Amino acid sequence: MTLWARHWETLGSPEWAAAVQERLKRVRVAPKSYDVELFQSALARVLAASWTHDHGLPGDHGLAADGAHGPDGGPAPGTHPWTHRLDHAVALLEADDHDTAGNAGLIAAAAVLATLPHGHWAIEATLDRCLEMTGQGALHALQHRMVFPQLLSADCAAAESLVHRLAVMLKALPCPENQPVTPPRRRALVARRILAHRDVPPHRVRQVLEHSGWDADSDLWLSQDGLATLLLPAALGGHPTAVSRIEKATTAPAAARNLVRRSLHRAVTDSGLHTERHIGLLVNLSLMDADTVLLEALTTGRAKKGTGPLPPLAHERVLGALRASAPALTGLIADEIAEGNSGKRQRQALTLWECSVSVGTLPAPDLAQLQPRYGTFSDQKTRAAFLGLVGTVAAREPAQYATAHAFLSELVFDAAGDIPRLDDASASTRNAARKALFHAACESGPLTPSALTTALDLAFAPPTDAGLISGLGRLVCRLSTAHGAAPAAELLIRVIGAAVASQQGRAAENHLAKALRGAMDSVFDHGSPAVYRTLWEHLKEPGPEDDADHVVFPERYALGLVSCAIRRSYAATRQDLEALVAHPRVPRTTKMWIGDQLSARSRERTEHDLSWVLDGEMPGRPVAG
Repeated sequence: MTLWARHWETLGSPEWAAAVQERLKRVRVAPKSYDVELFQSALARVLAASWTHDHGLPGDHGLAADGAHGPDGGPAPGTHPWTHRLDHAVALLEADDHDTAGNAGLIAAAAVLATLPHGHWAIEATLDRCLEMTGQGALHALQHRMVFPQLLSADCAAAESLVHRLAVMLKALPCPENQPVTPPRRRALVARRILAHRDVPPHRVRQVLEHSGWDADSDLWLSQDGLATLLLPAALGGHPTAVSRIEKATTAPAAARNLVRRSLHRAVTDSGLHTERHIGLLVNLSLMDADTVLLEALTTGRAKKGTGPLPPLAHERVLGALRASAPALTGLIADEIAEGNSGKRQRQALTLWECSVSVGTLPAPDLAQLQPRYGTFSDQKTRAAFLGLVGTVAAREPAQYATAHAFLSELVFDAAGDIPRLDDASASTRNAARKALFHAACESGPLTPSALTTALDLAFAPPTDAGLISGLGRLVCRLSTAHGAAPAAELLIRVIGAAVASQQGRAAENHLAKALRGAMDSVFDHGSPAVYRTLWEHLKEPGPEDDADHVVFPERYALGLVSCAIRRSYAATRQDLEALVAHPRVPRTTKMWIGDQLSARSRERTEHDLSWVLDGEMPGRPVAG
């Protein structure tokens, strides 16, 4: 539909536009489905193209056009065809604000408005009709990304006229976000939401607020029921009062700081317009109000309730601001974990500390000085957060591994050196200590045979899961880099064998097979054909000469191993893999996968090989592909 609309002058017709609308009446799409917007936008393009090219609408004069009939029926006597079509869309929205045809008509009207010159009669008539809509939710259709936000983003006469109308509507503020009680306040809410849309340019927000005439000292600038959601875009657009209020946010009351902080965070996470200065202000406000949850989200870059994850560039800038504020961040954490504070505050601060050490915004603390703090935490969740910090410090600082190992081992192992079942009253603390010790062992622990065995024991002690076991992939990579592929391949076989024996289930097997790709890559990066052949033996069903404990890689591991071999070491593994295709004890699925991967790689290597042309010679044999 979208493609057809783009070539409407050649391909379109009034009959086809009518047929599309008729067929879409039979489509039933859930109101909140992603498909709704796709249908609305595509139909809107068709309608706009048909109105413009087939009917010459809206026309140069606002007079009734005799005999003009649209696909949805003719206009009433004395009604202009453009007005008739607009009235039809509005009527549909007033009956049901989710109506696909009604929303599409509104989007189409906005698209046509953006093309009209100054003084065109349809601009004022269309805006008047749209803003006069009644019904519980009809006005909210104007907030759609492709209606008024899209119109405001265009450099057109209709946008300039809309600016003045939105300014008048905003004068009815304040208005609660979800409880507009009177029609003027409902229109004010819609105007505020339109201007807060990410597609609206900041200079348009500034223009609207300038025409609204709000006093610089009005409380509404920092009120959630007022203009707080427009403060940042208005400041970016150069509105002097908004700029001043943003810059002085650190001296504002706590509630106002909270609004500014949320606005800044939303702008940063949504890839909205912001500056590096705003990122610094966001970090400062978070530190000032001890918002450890937000600071953790900023540090990790992960999504927080109500917002998405940080884009990579924004995250890099945020980390720079956090490093610059390291002394304040350290002081905040120290205050939050002080004795007497609630376990929740202490736990959130410890989690923030661990994240900060992990990404490098704070230096790793001295574990010898930190350990005595463990006894000051009373609840198990806070102790678990503390142990996570210890594990992360040891992982990042190999020099502190011995200290962490001694401390954590006392919590994990019993007197005989075994790992007791983690199902007693102290299970939460013991499990946290186990995970911390395992993390440290995989990242910075020794690579001796006994240490590797201990790491395997820590990974597979019940309860366990694929996420925890996948940490062994890092151990395989370190072993391959330090001691070569042979011991790394042996460890990889042990890991997969233990995973098979633990019977984690199909989903866990898929997850672990993907997580171990890096470990498999490291073996093929540092190995030799002799090492690879030890791995191929585990792709075969057991033979009479094999031991009873011979490990056969399940399908997901086998396919992953083959893919890594071809991707990282094609020349050294090709002949062995071709031999496996003919081997009777290799499962059929694995054979098919090997054949497919070899064929694909062969085509990649030869289909663009034109060296024989450049050398002026004919190829000695046909070129594959």
